[in-house]
Amino acid sequence: MGRRATDSKEARFLIERYSPVPGNEDEKAIEALESLVSHAKTMSQSPHTFLHEVARTIYRLFEFKEIAIGLREKDGMYRYIAMMGFRDEAESARKKIVYTPADMADTKTWPGTRISKVTFIHFFEDQAFKEGEEGTYNRPSMMGISRPSLENMIEGDNIEVGIQGPDNDLIGWMELSNPRDGKFPSRTAIKWLELISIITASILKSKAFQREQAR
Repeated sequence: MGRRATDSKEARFLIERYSPVPGNEDEKAIEALESLVSHAKTMSQSPHTFLHEVARTIYRLFEFKEIAIGLREKDGMYRYIAMMGFRDEAESARKKIVYTPADMADTKTWPGTRISKVTFIHFFEDQAFKEGEEGTYNRPSMMGISRPSLENMIEGDNIEVGIQGPDNDLIGWMELSNPRDGKFPSRTAIKWLELISIITASILKSKAFQREQAR
């Protein structure tokens, strides 16, 4: 099969079109996910280390200044594992929290508005936290301020994206808050976050990954 010269105008046109440099936000997300999956393939990292990689990926890609990812551990309890953007006191308070499976299914204590199969929005007005958990927030003194508009997130709001296993069992969750522009994310951003949750679940539940961690 013959090859055309790479300095032809056709070749230059296609090289430019298919440049490896991301041309938009979606391409940046695709590249970041490729990197995340490639790192996971090495099987040299623990689930905790992997979840920190997931948190860093989300932090780089999206406008959230606060990211917390939790996981169901071997004892069946749920704990915060990876956090970014929190002050030391808030992060320490979250590390002390242990949720039972019943807690994770409790929509009375932690009410939320479902916007998709795995994603909920928790509004401050719904008081979606237990008394005493105010210390888990970065700016507890700002909780309860008036919402400037329906598009704005305020302190105490968060977006929760579930990480589900093959039987739709909850193996973890991603909690996102305090966007840099103060606005709720776009529909596209939510779809990307849900794709990240699917990839995260697939890697955590993969037999090869689990076999490596059992060594």
